[in-house]
Amino acid sequence: MQALNFDRMENPLDVQLGLDELPDFVPDEAYLALRAACFQAYEVMHIKRIHRYSMAELKGLVDRFEDLAQQADGVMRMYAANDSFICRYMEICERYAALKEYMLVSDRFTTTIFDCDDFRKIEEVVKLKDEHFGMYDQVYFVTEFEDFRFHFEICREATLFLTLDTKNAQTALRDFNYMSELGWINYYQELFERINEMLGLEYFPFNTDYKPYFYVQCFRIAKEEVSVMLEFLAKMGELRHQHWKMQLTVK
Repeated sequence: MQALNFDRMENPLDVQLGLDELPDFVPDEAYLALRAACFQAYEVMHIKRIHRYSMAELKGLVDRFEDLAQQADGVMRMYAANDSFICRYMEICERYAALKEYMLVSDRFTTTIFDCDDFRKIEEVVKLKDEHFGMYDQVYFVTEFEDFRFHFEICREATLFLTLDTKNAQTALRDFNYMSELGWINYYQELFERINEMLGLEYFPFNTDYKPYFYVQCFRIAKEEVSVMLEFLAKMGELRHQHWKMQLTVK
């Protein structure tokens, strides 16, 4: 069974048949043992979809089948039976290497979002979310990235609030010119309560700690960055107060 000059991988665009795929191939015991071991390893590595493996599980598979992969790779140019195992093993190795790189990014991300010494512009929060969105999808099911997912979701929620509710507040201020006061108050009550909560104003006026910023999740956002929402809150607060006073008036 020696074929020293045979290389079925010689042309990567048109791989020829392996010796074990030819009709006159007679397997020996070494070939059969390696093929059986590769088949069993392939089944073990397919217990889960690759994106659901934890890093610890991936590392265990890499270490467990390292020697077998070297043996199979050594005869890959001649035999095709071990291709599935080799491809799966390489996929496992590549996934583990990618997750190690992601873990470095995760550590930097967590440190960044809790760096509260400076104010954050809305565009910076959006950029932070956008830069890590693809990674979030890649590591969603990986146990070791639970903290990253939690912190990314905080960043994503802050981004949605700062961008979407700024637009909603703009719409509300525009609609004020076309709606009755009570209709406007009732229609935008939910938006008012949500902005109040996200900016930490739900206990106003009992909170007298006046600062030039609001905490939105873990980000310090300067008040001028949310001026549209504050204008909406002030308008809604004034109208609600006026109608509340009218309800208490005795005639």
